[in-house]
Amino acid sequence: MNKNNHGNIIVVALIIIGIILATGLGVGVKYYQEKLIKKSKVESDQIVDTSIFLQTSDICGGNDNPGPLFYYGKDKNGVYCGDPSIPGNKIQGADSSTFVPISSATVDYYAKDKNYVYKNGQILQNADPQTFEFLIKPFNSYQKDRNNVYFKGIVIQGADPVTFQGLGYDAYSHIYAKDKNNVYINETILSGADSATFQVIDNVNSTFQKDKNNVYYQGIILKGADSINFEVLNFGYAKDKNNVYYFNGSVIKNADPTSFQILDIFNAKDKNNIYYKGNITGANQ
Repeated sequence: MNKNNHGNIIVVALIIIGIILATGLGVGVKYYQEKLIKKSKVESDQIVDTSIFLQTSDICGGNDNPGPLFYYGKDKNGVYCGDPSIPGNKIQGADSSTFVPISSATVDYYAKDKNYVYKNGQILQNADPQTFEFLIKPFNSYQKDRNNVYFKGIVIQGADPVTFQGLGYDAYSHIYAKDKNNVYINETILSGADSATFQVIDNVNSTFQKDKNNVYYQGIILKGADSINFEVLNFGYAKDKNNVYYFNGSVIKNADPTSFQILDIFNAKDKNNIYYKGNITGANQ
């Protein structure tokens, strides 16, 4: 047998093997679906449309490291979080015809239908699906409806949903909001902060906030800082009329705020000195 015939035989053999494997795979998928439907019918007395369930890409929970994610699925009989053949994965009370995933918030997954709001496949008690909304992207950790304000799905007692508004977040993922009465850092009231004037100072990697009375670093009062003319510079630096600050609000001793300027990501200068990461490295000659 010459080399050409030998090569042709190998090609034909590979094609035959591919056909056998493809046929077997199709049979396997069909077998899995039939088994799933049969199991569901026996255990929960309903037939699950596995083709719909398997096609969903909307997450409903899971991801406990290194755990798996679970996905929503629905058919005419109900809505499921995870394997529909397991009776406990059916979301009790969910309306299949109006059920829709609405958003994710960090590791929490939300959905709603005409009757309820759901968090990670569980009913969010007393939430109103008609007015439920998310605040501050991309975290979506604040939510509100006509009845309540929520942080990660938990009611913030006393927060006013009518005037509640998200303000922003800092470089360490602290999230800020306010209503007519209070300022909030995550779910906690920032005691003493003035709601009317409080703001997150927006700049690259900013960790500062201020109101008419104080400057804050991650929600902690920066003693001695002047809130009227406090400004955030780039790369961790900030200044007011009296001082220059670096990173966590530490005062850079003897720095001149009037002439202080950023050179690049680590370096700065004023009329007297050169600075590297907030430390003097030499005189400015």
